[in-house]
Amino acid sequence: MIVDVVMPKMGESIMEGTIIEWKIGVGEAIQQDETLLEISTDKVDSEIPSPATGTLTEILFEPNSTVEVGAVIAPQRDLRVVLPYHEGMLLLRHKIG
Repeated sequence: MIVDVVMPKMGESIMEGTIIEWKIGVGEAIQQDETLLEISTDKVDSEIPSPATGTLTEILFEPNSTVEVGAVIAPQRDLRVVLPYHEGMLLLRHKIG
């Protein structure tokens, strides 16, 4: 299964975030809840955890890219079904693939 990692909503009035740094590269494995990337908004900088244990399959936005909340920023291959985090955390969309 592919889990789409999306730009999280970090506050009620936050509409976009800037990717500061990816902590892993394409093809690298990561455990659920390990830091996947760092983002910055006009109000807060935050480390974003991986939504699942898996492998990062693609990076859609490079560091210093500003991305709308809810936009897919990276697909991650995962063999388990993953439920979304609670509101305000990382949101997920699921694709069967």
